[in-house]
Amino acid sequence: MELAAKRLYSRSVSINLPDNRLLETRWVSSIEYIPNSGSVELQFSQKIIPYISELRREFTQYRLNNILMFKSNYSIRIYELLVKWDLNTKVVEVDWLKKKFQIEDKYKNIGDLKRKVIDIAITEINQHSDMTVAYTQIKRGRNIVAFKFEYSLKKDKKPKKEKTWHGIPETEVDKLARVGESYPEAGKRIASLKQALGKKS
Repeated sequence: MELAAKRLYSRSVSINLPDNRLLETRWVSSIEYIPNSGSVELQFSQKIIPYISELRREFTQYRLNNILMFKSNYSIRIYELLVKWDLNTKVVEVDWLKKKFQIEDKYKNIGDLKRKVIDIAITEINQHSDMTVAYTQIKRGRNIVAFKFEYSLKKDKKPKKEKTWHGIPETEVDKLARVGESYPEAGKRIASLKQALGKKS
């Protein structure tokens, strides 16, 4: 906990301001580790407070279990963008995407960007989330300048109707079947037993 507190104190953030100004500030101005309680007390820096107050307005909501299986940070970030856009189609320029993900100096080759960022994210989103997404490339001349994302929520699959044997659910037959009994035999016996007990009551 103490090490985590020290790391938090050392963290800084870069914020792009109007007129091409850049603000560099720490998240917190002071932090105190309280050893016996396993907790910390912190004070946010004055420069960061206005941005924290905007989090509620800018916050993108989604269920955590939709991203739990993601291994790539880019999968989470692309999923968040798709949720935030709330559309079915979105065209995103390559330069905008790289700036958004702060990878302007990486993946100069568009093939590397697709393979190491886009394709991994699309695969993980399709496999593990509540969303289906695909993308196509948009070219200007021979150069790929944008990606077109098409996405939608997966349709809820109707739960399979449980199989019954003589009117008895299969899960119940599993519990009450005798050794060597088939499903039809056990279902018939259990149904007859229930019928007999019903008549006695």
